[in-house]
Amino acid sequence: MEAAASAAVVVLAVHGEQMKHAKDFLTSEEQAELRDAIKEAEQGTSGEIVPVIAITSGRYDRAEDILGLLAGSLLLSIVWGIFQGVNALPAEWGPDYQLRINLPLTIGLFLFGFAGGALAATLHPPLCKIFIRKREINEEVHRRAAEAFYRFGIANTIGKTGVLIYISLFERRVVVLGDSVVAEKVSQDEWKNICADISEGIKSGKAFSGIKKAIIDCGGLLKKHLPAPESDLNQLKDEIHFIE
Repeated sequence: MEAAASAAVVVLAVHGEQMKHAKDFLTSEEQAELRDAIKEAEQGTSGEIVPVIAITSGRYDRAEDILGLLAGSLLLSIVWGIFQGVNALPAEWGPDYQLRINLPLTIGLFLFGFAGGALAATLHPPLCKIFIRKREINEEVHRRAAEAFYRFGIANTIGKTGVLIYISLFERRVVVLGDSVVAEKVSQDEWKNICADISEGIKSGKAFSGIKKAIIDCGGLLKKHLPAPESDLNQLKDEIHFIE
């Protein structure tokens, strides 16, 4: 697939709360209105627009491991600093000495802290963000966007005129992917404007309005570059897809 791509930063929170499910990003009424917007945007063009909202694009195990290592080291350091010392044990030829925190206990404390830190990162993903490189985030988002492009049949349109609008909430990224024919007609700068619609809408607390504007503007671009033939058919269902 030869595709055009562009990214923009968006905001994860809705009403100041972290979402657990991608569907929580839009109400059922907003989803219905966006389905109508897709249908309207596709009138007069052979293009097919498919919005996808994903709760996250990657697992980021490395960041979870780093947080686990830090938590394990911190717990061990605290316990060591408070309780470490030497106990004198009675013996026949004088006292024997034994560390209060021995090796098995040291290993156990570290593993307990590691597991707790990794679990905290799993249950609360924003903790991982400071340990994830920007390059890794971009790679994961574009990889999952490409997967969604095929998963939802966008690559199967007869005229290669499918367009994916992919929103990844945890990473705060928007990616637009157009199939080969679309990529030949629409420039990167034009896609950036579509991403900006969503970014600005979410930043201002108007996620629904931003996504709707992006869909309508995307339809305008497709009408300009790919007008519909007389016998044009709607090849993909006018729907928003969610990836949990």
